Amino acid sequence: MDSRSAEINCGALDEKLNADDGLVVHNRCCFPRRFNPCSFWSSVCSWYLRRLERFFGWFGAGIAKHPLITIQICLVFVSVCSVGFIWFEAENRTVKLFIPQTSKAIDDLEAAERYFRVNFREEIVLLVASPGHPNVLSPECLRQAFQAHNAVIELESYSDFCVTLSGNQSKSPEDCVMINPLEFVQFNETLLLDKDIKQVQHELSRAYNNTSLIMRNGRPFWFNFNRMFGNATRKRGIVTGAKALQMVYLVRDPSDDDMNEKVLNWEKSFIDKVSSLRDDLSCYEVHFSSERSLDDAIAESTGYFCIYAALTVTLSFLLIVTCLVAIMSYDVRRIKSGRRDCLPFCLVPKPKEGKPAWDEPIKQTSNRAMEYWAKFLTLPETKVIVLLFSMSLLAAGIYGVTQVNETFDRRILAKDESYLKRFLTAQEQHFEVSLGVSIVETGSVDYEMYSTQKHIRALTNIVTENKHFRNLSLSWMDTFSRYAKSVKKNITGPQFLPELTTFLRIPEYSYFSQDLKLSDDGTRIEASRIMGFLKNSGSSTFQKDAMTSIRKDVTEKSKLDAFPIARSFIFFEQYAITSRETMRNLIIAALAVLIVTSPFLVDFTVTLLVVLNFAALICELFGLMVIWDVSLNSVSMINLVMAVGFAVDYSAHVAHAYITSNEETANKRVVEALSTIGASVFMGGLSTFLGMVVLAFASSEIFRIFFRMFLGIVVLGLLHGLCILPVYLSLLCWRPTVVRPPAVRDTGLDMGSKVPGTDSNGAKTSPKLSSVNGTNQCGLPMSVSLKPPQEKTEPLDNANLANQKFENETVNAQHEKRDAIEIGIQNIGADAEGDDSEMKITI
Repeated sequence: MDSRSAEINCGALDEKLNADDGLVVHNRCCFPRRFNPCSFWSSVCSWYLRRLERFFGWFGAGIAKHPLITIQICLVFVSVCSVGFIWFEAENRTVKLFIPQTSKAIDDLEAAERYFRVNFREEIVLLVASPGHPNVLSPECLRQAFQAHNAVIELESYSDFCVTLSGNQSKSPEDCVMINPLEFVQFNETLLLDKDIKQVQHELSRAYNNTSLIMRNGRPFWFNFNRMFGNATRKRGIVTGAKALQMVYLVRDPSDDDMNEKVLNWEKSFIDKVSSLRDDLSCYEVHFSSERSLDDAIAESTGYFCIYAALTVTLSFLLIVTCLVAIMSYDVRRIKSGRRDCLPFCLVPKPKEGKPAWDEPIKQTSNRAMEYWAKFLTLPETKVIVLLFSMSLLAAGIYGVTQVNETFDRRILAKDESYLKRFLTAQEQHFEVSLGVSIVETGSVDYEMYSTQKHIRALTNIVTENKHFRNLSLSWMDTFSRYAKSVKKNITGPQFLPELTTFLRIPEYSYFSQDLKLSDDGTRIEASRIMGFLKNSGSSTFQKDAMTSIRKDVTEKSKLDAFPIARSFIFFEQYAITSRETMRNLIIAALAVLIVTSPFLVDFTVTLLVVLNFAALICELFGLMVIWDVSLNSVSMINLVMAVGFAVDYSAHVAHAYITSNEETANKRVVEALSTIGASVFMGGLSTFLGMVVLAFASSEIFRIFFRMFLGIVVLGLLHGLCILPVYLSLLCWRPTVVRPPAVRDTGLDMGSKVPGTDSNGAKTSPKLSSVNGTNQCGLPMSVSLKPPQEKTEPLDNANLANQKFENETVNAQHEKRDAIEIGIQNIGADAEGDDSEMKITI
C-alpha cells in the first residue's frame, strides 16, 4: 500500500491537547466543525491557564533563587506601609459610616438647614423615678433635677456648641435651645422653696394651660409636655404626677472635621459628668444618651469594610506568593539536607534497607477519612438521599427569603449592660416617641395668592391622611386663616404680609415665627414649613415606609415644590436601601464568581453548578436568619456579602479537583477529588469557625449575630462543598474536562524520584516507541489514544525524527519541572519549547 501523510493535531477527534503542558481539554459539544464554541472556549481557557502558570512559575523560581532579597524587600514594604498608622484616624460618625453621602435625606437636610434649625445633635438626660420616690413632681426630686441641669449647662464650651433659634452662636446658656421640664418655673430653683407637691402640681398645670408660654425651643409648653414628662397622670385638669423627666439639650452638628472633633470631646465630658451623678440623685435612676453614644457602639460600615477587606486580601496574596515562598525555599533546603524540622541542627539517619525515606509523603488519616466519605457519597442510595435533602433545604431557604424582615433595633449595637441600652429601654417604657417631620417649601411662590394659600393648607391634609402619621399637625397657614376669619380680615393680595406680621406679634401665635423665613427687608417670605408627626413606632420598617410614603404623597399630591425632612430621615435612608443594596451586591458577587472561576473550571456545567451552589447557600442563609430572628439590615448584609467568598472557597476547590482528575468514571473522580482536597476544605472551614467562636461569648448582640451568621456560613458551605456538590457533579458531569497525564502529575509526588526518559543517574536515554510513563509515543495520555493503522508499513525517517524530537522535548520539560520542585516551587507551567507548533507524523 502506498504511503500517505496525515496531520494529527490538537483538535483531532473533538479533543484539544496541549501536549507540552500535559493538559487535555475535552470538547463535549455537538456543534458543526466549522464553529464549535466549546472548543473555542477551551482554547481560550488553556491559553489563559498556560500563560498564568508560566508567569507564576517564572516568578516563583526567581523568588526561590533569591529568598533573602525577597524577604528584605517584603519587610521594607510592610514597614513603609506601617508608617501610615501615624496619620491613622478612626471614623466613628454614624452619618459618615452608615448613611449614603449622596442620599436625598442629606441633600434635603442641607436645603432646609439654610432656613430652619433642623440639623442638630440631641444630648438627653432621662431621670426615672426610683422605687422610693414614685412621683418626680415632688419638690425634693425637682431640686435634684436642677442639680443635673446645672451640671450640664456649666460644662465648658456648652454655650459655644449649643443651637440657637437665630442660628448665631450663643452668648450665654439662656440663648441655647433646649426642651427642659424645669422651664415651667423659669429655671429658678428658689421658686420651689417652701412649696409642697400640691402647689407644684397647680403651678405645672397653669403652665400647661397657658397657650402663651413659649419655651426655649420656640414651641408652647403644652406642645412639649409629653416629651418632658413620662407617664404623666391628670385628674380634673390637674397634672398630679409623672414617672420620669426628660431634658433635651440641642447641640450643633458641624460638618467641619476639626469642629466635629471638639463637639465629640464635649459630648464625652457630658457623658462622664452625667454618669457621675448616679449616686448623688436619690430620687432617680439616671439614664443618658448623646449622639456619640451610637457612634461609639457601631461597627464599620459596609463601604469601609469592603475597602479594607479588598486591601487585606490583596496584600495577603502578595505576601504569600513572595515572602512565604522565600521562607519555604529555606525549608525545602532543610529537607534536602536531611535536617529535622523541630531540631534543624540534627541530621536524620540514613533509611534502613527496604524502609522508606524519612521525608517520603505518607497518606494522611484525614485524606483516608475523606476517601471513605466519598465512596459513601457515590452509593446510589446516598445520592437519592442527598438529592432530596438538597432540594428540601433549598425550598426552605426560598421560603425564608420571602419571610425575612428588615427591622433594625439600635440596641443590638450596644453592649448588654451599656448605658445606651438602658437608656433606650427606659425611653421606650416611659415616653411616646413622636417624631416631628417638617414639610418645607423653599420655592419662589406668591403667598399673597389665594391658590398658594390653598395649596399650603392642603399639605396638612396630605400629612394627616398618611397612615404612618398622627392626625395632628402644626400649620401656620391653617391657624393664620382661622385667625383672619375670626377677626374678619382679608389675607390675600397686599393685605397678606401686614396681617401676618400682626398675627405673629400675638403671644399665643408667636411660636409660628420659627416656621417662616422672611427676607432681610421683611417684604417677602423666602421659605415656610408645616409640621407633621409620626405615629409612635420603633420599627425600622415602619420608619422607612413612613419616609418613602410621605415623600411620594407630597410629590404627587401637592402642586408646591415642597419636601418632607427630619434629621432622623438620614438614618431611615439606610433602611430604605438595605434590600436593594443587598440584592445588587449579591448579583455582582455572583457575576464575579462566574467570571473568575470560569477559566479555571473550563466546563460550563461545572461552573454553573458552582454558581448555583453559591445561590442556594445564600437562600439557605436567609432561612437561618428567619429561624434565628436576624433581620436584614446593614449588619447582616455584610455577612451575606462575606458568605460569597466562603461559599466559593468551599465549592470551587472541589470542582477544580474533580475536573482535573484523570479517573475514568464520575464516581472515581469524586473519590479522588474529595480524598485529595476534601480534607483541606474541611480544615479551612473548621479554622474559620474556631476563629469566630469567641464572638459567641461577646457582650454585644451585633457580635453574636456575626457568630450565628458565620456558623451558618461554615456549616452550609461545608455541606454544599463536601456533600451536595460532589453528588451533582457525579450526576451531571460524566467525563473529565481537563486531564493531566500521570507523567505530569507524578512529578510533584517525590522530589527524589527518577524522571521518565532518564537512567538511574539522571542521564537521558534513547526514546522508545512504547508509551512513556502513561503516554504513548505521540505524547498523548493513555485515556486518549490513537489507533495505529491496520497495515504494517515501514516508518519513514522523518517520523522517527519527529518522535525523537518530541520525546527529547518532553524529557527536557520534565527535567525543568523536577529542578523547580527541588527548590520549593512546583513550576507547573514550565513547558517545552515550540508548544504551539503542530506535530506531523507520516504513516
